[in-house]
Amino acid sequence: MRLFILIVSLLFIATGSAFAGCDDFPASTPTSQFTVDSTNKTVVDTKTGLMWKQCLEGDSACSGISVPTYNFAGAVGQVATANSGSFAGFTDWRLPNIKELQSIVEEQCSNPAINSTVFPGNPPAEVLSNSPCTGASCNAGSWWTIGFTAGAMLSNTNAHVRLVLDVPVQ
Repeated sequence: MRLFILIVSLLFIATGSAFAGCDDFPASTPTSQFTVDSTNKTVVDTKTGLMWKQCLEGDSACSGISVPTYNFAGAVGQVATANSGSFAGFTDWRLPNIKELQSIVEEQCSNPAINSTVFPGNPPAEVLSNSPCTGASCNAGSWWTIGFTAGAMLSNTNAHVRLVLDVPVQ
């Protein structure tokens, strides 16, 4: 088993990326779990009751090309910008906590580990949460992130940003 892990690790280092794609087992975030509003570029997760911005901040076309990363202060600034502009008619966008961010990881896929039909153009990169990283393994000023290469929980001081809000009660 150690040899297998070593070979896969070396292959990853040599190619600069992990294998992309989805395995043939049931999806953890099936497309049917989401309601996509392509006009507003929002996504409602009917399982969690959360509405997500479909695109990462700084990527209004959901292209995944040249998506900026932000430190925590910059991410808070993105929240303020989305709310002052009333994105999709809402003014209560926020950074997700780490559990909310984990809820959109697609476990059958990697590189990126997200439902690409629902969240197109999501690069296989880290996305910032509002959960501070604490403990011996955390660097000062770091925040929990989800690495959408494989869906792992990581810590970092800079990452991409995806905003969320609680679905309004009708």
